[in-house]
Amino acid sequence: MSRFPDKRLRFTVEQDMQLLLEIIRLNPFEDGDRWLEVHENFVNACNVPFSLRTCKDHASHLLNLHLKDAIKIRPRETPKEFEQKRKYLNQILELRSQCGGEVLKRGPQSSNSWEDTSNHLLMKDESQFIKFEDSDDDFYWEEENKRDKKEKERDAIDADGKLRKQELALEERKLFLKEKQLKLEQDRLELDKFERAKRLEMEKSEREAYENVALQNHTIITTLMDKCNRRSIGNNLCIL
Repeated sequence: MSRFPDKRLRFTVEQDMQLLLEIIRLNPFEDGDRWLEVHENFVNACNVPFSLRTCKDHASHLLNLHLKDAIKIRPRETPKEFEQKRKYLNQILELRSQCGGEVLKRGPQSSNSWEDTSNHLLMKDESQFIKFEDSDDDFYWEEENKRDKKEKERDAIDADGKLRKQELALEERKLFLKEKQLKLEQDRLELDKFERAKRLEMEKSEREAYENVALQNHTIITTLMDKCNRRSIGNNLCIL
């Protein structure tokens, strides 16, 4: 069973780097009291209420993985960040080696020293150090992988829901356009019908007008012919 409780705060990639940088900058291997300053600076920088014990345990865990060459690139961690983290861990191991592998000065409370919270960091025999938290080497990575998997599943569900909504919206749009097309077709047929009726009415009016003009012309011609005939008859009578 993991020694880390389920509700324990998790370290992000950025927080890993911040913690390691504070250890390098203050070198608590020379003075155990500096762990208090490491903890204070780190918590103020990341604004997360990690305990001093948690910071020491996590640093010990990272060093343990690094010594076994078992540290892995974390989800959302770039290769450049991963290489930089390994450089920081090498620097910390070098600082520890320069101090003889032990804290030269311990704090007033032994429970707050690196030795008490992470015994294997102070042991000269690194083979014992490697055994520290062996069953939890992949704890943070497994936790992040599970969290990322859940996020991906949730994103996939959300994406499916959005896609379904888009498909329904597209179907509704197609139906609306089809109904609109039918309405336009009906309007076009009504317009054609109206235009045919108007055209027939105009043709009828033109035909009636033509017939009236023809009738008037016929009447005028008939009248003129009658006058001519009567005049011709009158002239013939005069001759006789």
